[in-house]
Amino acid sequence: MKVQEVINRALEDESFAMQLQSQATKAGQQGFGTDAWEGLMINFAENPTELRRLTTPGLEVEGMAKGTTTTTTTTTTTTL
Repeated sequence: MKVQEVINRALEDESFAMQLQSQATKAGQQGFGTDAWEGLMINFAENPTELRRLTTPGLEVEGMAKGTTTTTTTTTTTTL
């Protein structure tokens, strides 16, 4: 998944960050499985298989136990 790439872009591109925030708000309000959810997740998926995993309820993917996710994240902070 492109999590770190999306974070980096949001830190560098204020317009993209605002778009991402708007998408996340709509996805949170409308919930998993909606068009709004898919619109947000498409930012993070590297391919159609990943997008299906992120947007399809109950989908079992070979090599992954149902209900588990492994994500590596990095937090960047700055002082203004």
